[in-house]
Amino acid sequence: MTRKIDDFLAHHQTFLSRTARNYGLSSSMLQTALDEGMIVREEPGVYVLAGAETDQYSLLSQKFTPGIFSQETALILHGLTTEMPLHFYMTFPQGYNNHNLAKWDVTARHLVHNRYAVGITTIQSPSGDPIKVYDKERTLLDVWADSTIGPNVKYEAVETYLCGQLSVEDDLRLAAYARDLYPTTELITLMEVLAR
Repeated sequence: MTRKIDDFLAHHQTFLSRTARNYGLSSSMLQTALDEGMIVREEPGVYVLAGAETDQYSLLSQKFTPGIFSQETALILHGLTTEMPLHFYMTFPQGYNNHNLAKWDVTARHLVHNRYAVGITTIQSPSGDPIKVYDKERTLLDVWADSTIGPNVKYEAVETYLCGQLSVEDDLRLAAYARDLYPTTELITLMEVLAR
């Protein structure tokens, strides 16, 4: 039993009781971990590894499982900007509705499935928990097309991206996303100019 909890906690410093159940941990196993001081109950149904801080990204990813971190939140998670957004930005499939989003300071965007599903990847949150986010290339295109995001954030993201270790696969992925999602974008041309 202890090994199963240890394995789970190695990948989930912040978690919901639902996440633990899906992993195969019973309520009695969680209670034992609480009694032994391995975890702390932050609020009903929300647990944190003892000595760790609550990871909001992990918590939101588990609370709103169809949600994908996007826009400025994805920029932060990918290290493409230093501007901290005022809200958590998440994208959901069209038709998904949860009245608790505003309570958790989530700004939601809803997309039809064929646009929603493109570019989803799993990365580690700041505490090491698995979270879903759009990949860097999808994020850049989304941000570039968003008129509510300032030019300073957009240019910082593009310049930071271009300074990274880019591969042919990254270029191909960006071109494919642009063709399929944003066929009139000027981002590709700008990036070619900046890369010279």
